[in-house]
Amino acid sequence: MKRRLFVGIGLPKSTKQKLGKLLSGLGQDYPEIKWEVPEKLHLTLKFLGNTVVVPETILTSLRQKLADTSGFTLNFGEIAILVNQQSLVVLEAISEENLLSLYHKINNVLENLKFARDKRKFYPHVTLGRFTSQAGGWDLSHTNFKLPRVEVKAVTLWQSQSDKMGTTYVSLGEVVLREVLSS
Repeated sequence: MKRRLFVGIGLPKSTKQKLGKLLSGLGQDYPEIKWEVPEKLHLTLKFLGNTVVVPETILTSLRQKLADTSGFTLNFGEIAILVNQQSLVVLEAISEENLLSLYHKINNVLENLKFARDKRKFYPHVTLGRFTSQAGGWDLSHTNFKLPRVEVKAVTLWQSQSDKMGTTYVSLGEVVLREVLSS
């Protein structure tokens, strides 16, 4: 059975609540953008697409290869508009060494499982919304939104499921990162 899978970083409930308040306000100001529900907010590290690879195989490989990978703090930047095929409104994540290292390790693990390496440059972000019409002329810089740091303690393998109500993401398992001990 094929499943639509991706690996990413989940956000804590408190972070999703703060983003939910922001999205509620933006929804009133920008009704032409379809805003995500807070429960779906995450940072994608690797989109696997529709695959027959058993999720437990993916999780086992990730757990083995990420066993020595430490958790880290993730910082966020500004809200931006990413104009591509989908024209997204995103919250940019700051590409620090730990995040890039995790991204490359995950890509290496999944390449060994015959998933194609990403050809595009990694642009870490949380998708907040999608334009329902052509993007252009929107200025979200006035939002002046600052999100607190997020402690990354695990990565998650999710399955994307679509139905009449929309898309939901179901966690198929987590890969816990090594705890950073303070001295």
